[in-house]
Amino acid sequence: MKNHKSDYIGLFGIEERFNYIMNGLYPPRNSSEIAFKDKWFTLPDMSYIVATCYYKVVVELANYKIDVFDTFFPIRGSPPPNPITHIMCLDLIPKHFVPFFFKMV
Repeated sequence: MKNHKSDYIGLFGIEERFNYIMNGLYPPRNSSEIAFKDKWFTLPDMSYIVATCYYKVVVELANYKIDVFDTFFPIRGSPPPNPITHIMCLDLIPKHFVPFFFKMV
């Protein structure tokens, strides 16, 4: 994110939001501390970062509060040569994201 700060500021809208999300990527100072909400993985804040770092399309399968399904693409690079192997599905259960795997039949 530091190397492409202007891309992320454009995505997040303002530098303060960029700084908040950037700070959220760092663990608490004391490893025995509880991770408060400012350290939680949140969509759509982190999804573009995950998609870009792992070079995968990130699909949020469910939002239990408002029934919104989201898809996030890497913000840099060309499309993957085999898109089926470059999709990461996350299922939202209350307060947790879990990876979701489809079985090809």
